[in-house]
Amino acid sequence: MAKAIGKPEIKNLLSDDQTIETIIHSFRNYNLGDIKEIRQTGKPIACFILCSCLIGQLGRHRYYTVHSADSECFKAFVFNYFPHEYKPITKKLYKSLRSTLVHNYSTEAEFSLGYEPNTEQYHLEFETNGSRYLHIDSFINDVTFAFEQYAKELQTVPQIRKIAIEHFKLYPILSMK
Repeated sequence: MAKAIGKPEIKNLLSDDQTIETIIHSFRNYNLGDIKEIRQTGKPIACFILCSCLIGQLGRHRYYTVHSADSECFKAFVFNYFPHEYKPITKKLYKSLRSTLVHNYSTEAEFSLGYEPNTEQYHLEFETNGSRYLHIDSFINDVTFAFEQYAKELQTVPQIRKIAIEHFKLYPILSMK
């Protein structure tokens, strides 16, 4: 893997196994943990934003190269790790959630975001206005499912471990002590 231009590699004092466990622990306990905790406070839009950012981070750890675009890493992660129902909406999900929601607080009518109880069964269904319904609790479950699939591979697949470790050297994931 090539080094990022102008970005010094940070000396990693952890073993490869420790690095992988740090990555998994931070994603599971801080990223996903924060999302789930915030969801309990009734902040669904904040949860959608944090979920979309987490997908971007997971995508970068999984598919990172110096020349890879963040959008491509995000889309590849959704396409390969999320339930199959997401495959046809991968590009729209990046544009609407990761880009438009995060930067403009909008979804451009591609998706309607919901959180009401007893509407989970409509998750990913089309609404009468043509948008797809995303239910936050179902979406958090799908993000968690995707993360857990990736975490299993991080522990066992040498090439996937290598990519994550190299990314960690350039951009160490936050951890708390």
